[in-house]
Amino acid sequence: MIFGRAPAVNRAISVCCYIVGIAITWINVIYTKKYFDGFLSTEPDLQFWTVWAISAAIGLYEAFCIGICTTPPAWGIIFSIPKSLASIQNENQRKIATGASITLVIFLAIFCCVVYYVDFVTTIGGLGMGDIMAARFLASCLVFGSEVMYLAGNSLSWLALIGKAGVAQDKKKYEELIKSANGNGDSKYASR
Repeated sequence: MIFGRAPAVNRAISVCCYIVGIAITWINVIYTKKYFDGFLSTEPDLQFWTVWAISAAIGLYEAFCIGICTTPPAWGIIFSIPKSLASIQNENQRKIATGASITLVIFLAIFCCVVYYVDFVTTIGGLGMGDIMAARFLASCLVFGSEVMYLAGNSLSWLALIGKAGVAQDKKKYEELIKSANGNGDSKYASR
């Protein structure tokens, strides 16, 4: 690439964004766990596994939601669902399937909002800061920072793929130009 960033650089930065996103998710899970630790009064072993399971589930569900929103191949599957539903021959089955799909989408959207809200509140509580504005800012960075990093990683990964394809096309074009120059016997443009 002459004027753009090399695909390998985009790919390397993309991997770094994913690593930072995973680190932010992990830190967020730890603060959520810290918040829940204060409220459970069960046996230590059960409390440990319960708190880790809840905290990890919150982080994984958020990663699932952002994964669907930022992965173009998933969009094709999602947007093909109405066409699949329309192709159902039996009208009653089509209505039931359509109603179930709409209900599922509404449930997942509401559940996503609830999970993000709970994560935000528990992260603020886990931070244990007296300054509420600073706590809200840090909690926002921890709750949404991983999503921003995953989004940046996906974008850079796609740019790396596009750049790699462009480099391959340029390479092929120049190879053909060199072959044609060699075939014409024009030593000025011949490869060395």
